[in-house]
Amino acid sequence: MKLKSLLLLLGLTSAFATNAQTITSITYSPLNPSSTDSITFLIQCDFPYTACEGTGYYNGVSGNQISAGGLHCMGSFAALCTDHDTIVVPPQPDGAYSFIFVLVTGQQPLCVPGILPLAVDSVNFTVSGTSGIGKIQERISVISPNPSEGSFSITLKDEQFSGSLLKIFSPLGTLLKSVEMNSNRVNLNTELAAGSYFLTVEKNNVVLDIQRFVIISDK
Repeated sequence: MKLKSLLLLLGLTSAFATNAQTITSITYSPLNPSSTDSITFLIQCDFPYTACEGTGYYNGVSGNQISAGGLHCMGSFAALCTDHDTIVVPPQPDGAYSFIFVLVTGQQPLCVPGILPLAVDSVNFTVSGTSGIGKIQERISVISPNPSEGSFSITLKDEQFSGSLLKIFSPLGTLLKSVEMNSNRVNLNTELAAGSYFLTVEKNNVVLDIQRFVIISDK
């Protein structure tokens, strides 16, 4: 009986650990990077506790493996919490790469990492050369002006992308604003502080474009 009880306890502990933290998706832009492109990775993480704010960090490149991670601090209130980590990788030489992301959580207030089990996910991509005519992957959206003082327009280059969802993220990947595009152009007055931010274009839960924009002064 003691052995059965121990096995049951281990099974429940394992089930909780599996659901403790989840890397829901990893997307990157541009979709077909060249050896002159910086690559922006956006990692969505889901947790069973709030608050779940965290920080993403870029570890570096070893051979053809790019490693990064995120540390998130859990609160004590049980509720679904979603946060995003943003990792910018500098241009890489031609070749096939794996981006590996390790998610670590700790409990507030000290947030000591490693209290909950690790979650690991990866995505493969290829960096191509710069030879040939033009870019392999063309942006589908235009931000104008960029930099700005907080007011700018987003124009989609093709009407097929109308109905997309625009999302604005802080440099740490926190979602700040969402706007649904009913046409191929929208004007925004963000009222954000001066700094650098990320904008994604999504449709049918697929990230089509990620761009960085800069606000040079507060309104």
